[in-house]
Amino acid sequence: MPRGRPKRQAVDAAVIVTKPKSSKIQTLPDPLPSTTEIALKTLEILSHDETTSILKELIEQKPNSEAEQIVLKRKNEIKTKPVDLAYYGSATYRAVRKFEMSHLVSKDLSQLIAETKRLTPENAVQALVRMSGVLKYAPEEVQEIDWDEIADVARAIDEQLEQVRAWDKLDAAYEQLVRVNKVFQDYGMEDFERCVETMRSYFNK
Repeated sequence: MPRGRPKRQAVDAAVIVTKPKSSKIQTLPDPLPSTTEIALKTLEILSHDETTSILKELIEQKPNSEAEQIVLKRKNEIKTKPVDLAYYGSATYRAVRKFEMSHLVSKDLSQLIAETKRLTPENAVQALVRMSGVLKYAPEEVQEIDWDEIADVARAIDEQLEQVRAWDKLDAAYEQLVRVNKVFQDYGMEDFERCVETMRSYFNK
C-alpha cells in the first residue's frame, strides 16, 4: 500500500493545530458594586441630620449593637483627649476681630461654645475660661461690643461648673477667671461673678 496518504493527513492535522488564533481579547464586564460600597457612597451625599437619624435608628432598634459600641468608643476618645487651649484662644481672638460684624461673631462664638460641650466638664471650663481671657481685651481693641455674646460664654461656664468633679484641675482656670471678672466689672458687667463665686467656694480663696 502507498505510504503517502497517512503522511498527508498528518500534515493536514499539523496545519489545523498551528492555525493562528484570533488576536481579539474579550474583556469581562466590571463587577457590580456591593451593597456595602453603595451604602458608603450614599453616606457621602447625605446631610449631617440624615446620617445622624440613621445612626439613631440603628442604635434604638438593636441595643448593644456594634453601632452603639462605636459611638461610645468615640465619645470616650473625645472626652479623654487633652483640651487644646491654644485653639480656643486663637479662635476667640479671630472672633473678636469681627465684632463690627455681629452676625459673624455670634456664629463663631456659638460654634466654639458648642464644641466645648463635647469635652469633659473640667476641660470645657478651661476652654471657656481661655475664651473669656481673650474676650476681656475686646473693649480695648474694637469699637462696638456685643455684650450678650460675652454673657453667653459666662453662662456656658456656669452650666459646666455644675457638672465638675475634679476641681483640682481648675486651679489655674480659677485664677484666670478672677482676672477676667475684674476687667469686665470695670465695664459694669457682672456675668462672670457667679462663676467666680462658685469656684471660690471650692478653692476657699
